[in-house]
Amino acid sequence: VDVLIFHYSQQPPSNFFALYLQCMYRLANSSSGASKSLQARITVHPNLDGLFSMPFLPLLSTGRFATTSIIAVTYLILLLSGLSSGNAQQVTLQAYDNAAFVGMPIEEMTLDYDSTVSIPGMVSARIMGSIQVASPFGLTSSIYVDCATQNNLQHNDNDDVENVPGFFWLDDHLVCQSGFYNITLMQMDGTIRTPIRVSPRRKEWVVYGEFWPQNELFSLTNSVADIKSVSSPTHATRSIFGQVNPTTSPLEQRRLRLIQQIQNGWGLYNHNSLQEAILLPEGIRLKWHFCGSSDSSSCDQSSKIPATVRPLVASVTPPRNTPDILQYEVAYPAENVTLRVMYRFGLDDRMELTFHSTSAPTNGYLRVSADVAYFPARHGSVVTSSSSSITVSATGLRTFTFCACGIDRSSSFPVEHLGESNLIMVPVPENGQSFTIHGVDSAEMDENEYDCNTKEMQDATAIQYHLQDSRIRAVTRGIDAAIYYNLIYTPAERTLIAPVSRGWGKALCMPALRPEFEYVLFDWDNVLVAYMMGIRGKKDLAYASLIQVVRSRTAKGFIPNFSAGGAKSQDRTEPPLAAKVLLKLVERFDDKWIVEYLWDDLAIQMDWFWSNRRLDDFIVLGSDPVSYPNSHGTNTMQGARYESGLDNSPMYDGDFFKGNLMQLYDVGMTSLVLQECESLIALASLISRDADDLQHRTKVLRQSLQKLWDPDAGIYTNMFVNGTFYKRRSPTSFYPLLSKKVASDTQVNSMVEHWLTNQTRFCIGDRAVDCWWGLPSISADDPAFPKLGYWRGYVWGPMSILVYWALDNYSHLPKVSLAKHQLATQMSDMFLNLWEKKGRVCENYSPRRNATDCTGDKFYHWGALAGLLALLESNETEPTSRSS
Repeated sequence: VDVLIFHYSQQPPSNFFALYLQCMYRLANSSSGASKSLQARITVHPNLDGLFSMPFLPLLSTGRFATTSIIAVTYLILLLSGLSSGNAQQVTLQAYDNAAFVGMPIEEMTLDYDSTVSIPGMVSARIMGSIQVASPFGLTSSIYVDCATQNNLQHNDNDDVENVPGFFWLDDHLVCQSGFYNITLMQMDGTIRTPIRVSPRRKEWVVYGEFWPQNELFSLTNSVADIKSVSSPTHATRSIFGQVNPTTSPLEQRRLRLIQQIQNGWGLYNHNSLQEAILLPEGIRLKWHFCGSSDSSSCDQSSKIPATVRPLVASVTPPRNTPDILQYEVAYPAENVTLRVMYRFGLDDRMELTFHSTSAPTNGYLRVSADVAYFPARHGSVVTSSSSSITVSATGLRTFTFCACGIDRSSSFPVEHLGESNLIMVPVPENGQSFTIHGVDSAEMDENEYDCNTKEMQDATAIQYHLQDSRIRAVTRGIDAAIYYNLIYTPAERTLIAPVSRGWGKALCMPALRPEFEYVLFDWDNVLVAYMMGIRGKKDLAYASLIQVVRSRTAKGFIPNFSAGGAKSQDRTEPPLAAKVLLKLVERFDDKWIVEYLWDDLAIQMDWFWSNRRLDDFIVLGSDPVSYPNSHGTNTMQGARYESGLDNSPMYDGDFFKGNLMQLYDVGMTSLVLQECESLIALASLISRDADDLQHRTKVLRQSLQKLWDPDAGIYTNMFVNGTFYKRRSPTSFYPLLSKKVASDTQVNSMVEHWLTNQTRFCIGDRAVDCWWGLPSISADDPAFPKLGYWRGYVWGPMSILVYWALDNYSHLPKVSLAKHQLATQMSDMFLNLWEKKGRVCENYSPRRNATDCTGDKFYHWGALAGLLALLESNETEPTSRSS
């Protein structure tokens, strides 16, 4: 028999592949001659065309089937099974008369892939659809996108439809973009170089795009050339765009509503600036610059935030997600200028920008201007400008007028000398003096010129800190400042996000058309800010933030170390915490839809860990051999150190990197992967998901962690693959306690007594001057500790929250309960020490009592996790708003 044909009139039975293997085995055994070649062609479904072939590697290890010298079993199979070859080859197109996709579309239709439409008044176009996918029989298959756009920073005005500015996402992977970032298409996730792997866990992939045509014409083929599947190992490809369905799931529609809901109100949304207030959804922007003299060329045009900025207040009134008040102090020492800058934002979106001088300036001017940010993702213009006001209109949306109050006009330079977008340029106020810029929706203005003295802004309720304890109030203010001074917007993420600190985007994001497009998301940094948002009662922000970081996953399925404008760390991840934080949020808000939405993605990440970071049933650190922009140590020991999140920890001193993995069984990462699996099992019970494979993994990892118990030292310790302990201990040695089923009470008491509360080690309760605040990132008896340096002894917020969670699992033990309370007290005292003195939220803190400033970035939101422990310990968290 040369060709064996299975032909089913219906979808093949679930055991089809097993039956096929049995038949091949029998065929091989009945064949004459050891070198007999067999070929089999299978048609899986009678009405599917475009099938392609792939060699089959024998899976059996016994009988003649395995000993035959050549078994050439070639079969044709549809990699995206379950899809019919019907006429579903359309997407939903929604056209809007504004750039922000706000309100009702002016036109909604199903759009054929190869058609061009002309829609009068169209400013933006959104496409939506879905693909039902599955990887049959467990075979590897992938999908990639051919992007039509080749020029990534500029569109072609000479062509009606070529190179439309916009973004295209396939299953939330940003694959195609034009007009925003200078990144080649081959560097994007989801192209043929890095196709997206199909997992049997995800049955539906979302097709989504946002575009801003430069005229009334739109053609999808000039933005997205095709969506294709690729088989492995032959790499045969076929177009699957004909399988796109114009509908999306209710979960995806709910996420879209969430995005639209939080994109409202004023904020400091440019990642690179605290000097720009931007109104969403319009993108209307009021900005100011400090100038060394009356010459406008002396104005600071840098997008870098001055090092002398000191945040003071961030107030947010429920149920808002955007701030009411943001106030900070900034100094320009060369001109002896110190300003208190306050933004006030009303419930009706009126705004005030006030400059108050607290010094006697020797020189210096302030230039205030207005325009529309985020072009081409927002459209608008300055429509009128005079000596007293400036009006900015967002196309299809609101128009705002800004005027200056409390200014001596004789000292103001004529606006016509500065350009049409400028309102005023005036000397810095004298000591104790102020002036204010007011902004108001032009539709609410009287016919007469706006009068600052008679128009009152509809204030939000006063600052909402109804907490009795003054210490808790101070901690809460610091946490809110950490969140809201880092809250930004970028079209590439479609929603508000909170990068861990401003300014990092320039280093890791690809070159952007405009500074406001720069940003970066880090994995565990941004997962933990979602947790802080949840504790502060900001459910919508917490959900949106968590979704964005989880959906930043790579084509391989793991959440990358960093993601920025399409660029991602393709070789490494970071400590996994998203499932744990999702469980915490669900316990708080009781929403099942967010579990349904993210569970598959988080389970796929655990699949990746199990397949790519498991060595002898332990989880180890690694860095894969791939090339990508800003790669920083790919496939090296240093790249693997970066995956730990503890970039230069003494635990990883030396070079024990082989292949793509550290040859070190890692206590911390093994414990965190175990925690994620246990969290996913708990979440699966809420949505009736099968978690048998995760149950198996938890049993294996719990057994493995017991092997990392060092009985001589009385603590969990990393171990080389040769079975010897690497005796460099950090707070990760307490991470096995994140599971309630690893350590015995005796082991936990030993760790707390001899390590955590020992002033020569982790200094909680019993502390020394050089280890005053406690929980240093390496034990104080380690040789690296005296010199300190980054993860070599400084104190870090994320370690504090993880150890707190670990202790909370064993708080029934008196010693542990006391240590947990002492940890919360010391960490929050450390946080308040620099927040109240200098307005700092530190990337990391010196453990020493006499430290006078941060030892890293001075405003890094995860530093507030140290203060958050006080809220958790006192149960002073914001009320929840539950929904089904």
